[in-house]
Amino acid sequence: MKWKKRGHEYDELGDDLLKKWEGTHDIYLFGAGEKGKFYRNILEKSGVFSGFIDNRVVSDDGVIYDVDQFLTTKKNGWIVLCAEAANMSEMRLQLESDYRFSNKFYIYEFDVFFQEIYPVLAAYAINRVYDNLCQISVTERCTLKCEKCAHGCWNVPMANEDLSLDVVKESADNYFNAFDFVVEFVLIGGEPFLYKHIAESIAYIGDNYRNQIITFAITTNGTILPTQEVLDACKKYDVHIHISNYVKTLPALRERYKMLCRILEKNDISYELSNEDDKWVDYGFDSLVRSEEENLESVFDKCKTPCREVRGNKYYFCVQARAVGENMAFDVEDDYLDLSVIKNKEDKKTLMEFGMGYSKKGYLDMCKYCYGAEAAERVIPRAIQKRDM
Repeated sequence: MKWKKRGHEYDELGDDLLKKWEGTHDIYLFGAGEKGKFYRNILEKSGVFSGFIDNRVVSDDGVIYDVDQFLTTKKNGWIVLCAEAANMSEMRLQLESDYRFSNKFYIYEFDVFFQEIYPVLAAYAINRVYDNLCQISVTERCTLKCEKCAHGCWNVPMANEDLSLDVVKESADNYFNAFDFVVEFVLIGGEPFLYKHIAESIAYIGDNYRNQIITFAITTNGTILPTQEVLDACKKYDVHIHISNYVKTLPALRERYKMLCRILEKNDISYELSNEDDKWVDYGFDSLVRSEEENLESVFDKCKTPCREVRGNKYYFCVQARAVGENMAFDVEDDYLDLSVIKNKEDKKTLMEFGMGYSKKGYLDMCKYCYGAEAAERVIPRAIQKRDM
């Protein structure tokens, strides 16, 4: 979407939400399962979580209510339905059919609320701006040379310079000065365990900004075992390890993954080994160049990529716009927002709008080289290695 009223795109919705907010500040999550627990973290970071509603658990501690208990004691509030799609209509009906339910309750389904409503409510009513996912790519070097790497790392020589520790620190400083908190903050690559300053990076971010991060993570391809210094830093700052699973393509990695998992378990570090049957998609970076006549705004609006990246003072809406643009020498220099200009509440609304998909051009230069949402139809095996390197 192209900016027309930068910093004021959501004024109409924001004013409407402010009026509702003045009537009640209580936000309840209907559903205390995994979805509910996840979204509780986001609300608690802004200090606006008021409790769960759940049909399975009754509690008098003010945290979990069953529907009868809730409607007996509460007269207004925001209710977010946190369940699978098949169950949300039933949950809504359960509430609205009760005579004690009134029009002072505002009901939303979780995906609509947290994608479209809460970012605006937080910026306008609570003066908070948050991010769902942001990454710092500490190195573009990788131990693998995957043909369809989403970052184009196959084109980066092992002699390439990594990000300096000073730039990692600068990136974190700029990011967390602009954002109040982030749901997940990830150190990535390339292969991040190649980066000689990975332990120091973890420590700097952990010491200064861990309270602004819900999940602090590293994504690795599992080919390198972390040193004890890195393991100690991961344990101290509660870093979660995402391990990409490529055994279907590279079966020799199976034993390596077992070793890595044992090491992480021994050091009491949480991790997740992805499913070996998972697939990649072909974004088209190595073959696609869109014509000038194509509507790039439409391509961008359909994409809705959730992956942001920060590098220095530059905040990229799309991690691939920076990584692939740099690694494959595309001209995408304008695909970022300057975080150094985010200084007050009005600037934070601009930051929120950028995260919701607004920009100067209404699209990214990288859209010329990417299938975007269409990539989901171009499923490919993971980690096929290039043979001509």
